[in-house]
Amino acid sequence: MSSAYNGPVRTAPLLLLALGAAGAAACGGCGPHGADAASDAARTDGGTAADGGATDSGSDAGAASCAVAALPDAGTLSLATDIQPIFTDNCIACHDVGGIGAGLVLAPGMTWASAVNVPAAQLNETSMLDRIEPGAPDLSYLVHKLQGTYYSPCVGGTGTRMPSDGKCLDPVDLALIRAWIEQGALDN
Repeated sequence: MSSAYNGPVRTAPLLLLALGAAGAAACGGCGPHGADAASDAARTDGGTAADGGATDSGSDAGAASCAVAALPDAGTLSLATDIQPIFTDNCIACHDVGGIGAGLVLAPGMTWASAVNVPAAQLNETSMLDRIEPGAPDLSYLVHKLQGTYYSPCVGGTGTRMPSDGKCLDPVDLALIRAWIEQGALDN
């Protein structure tokens, strides 16, 4: 079950929370606050972020952000029944016990302890985001990796957009993950 976080206080997420949407936009485009609407124009395959089309190069640095669907009131989401199946279907090939996924294990029964309130391993020295920050999807590194927004200056991410096949998650699945985090990323 969930437990209170007793680790160090990270000032970067607290600063962004204090600044709100204007601060996040000024930071270089975290999450939906600074999404680049023109970024789909950079795609060479004619695809959109919503259909998971390929990016214009082997690097994700200029890749378009993935679409997020608007959800009607989803009610209380469950990690076990609503979110874990998404991770199992899309992430477990690399993010299983002993996998190549930077120490992030998204296997059933292990996801919460491996991801929630855990510092992201791939960040540079100036970023201090957790993999999942309860209540704050825009301050959750996992969300930025899934959306393709992890290269923004306030995130400071590296590597490739997830899933590693280069396609975006289904927009509804991404919206469910964001909503679960917004609801507090409960271990339920």
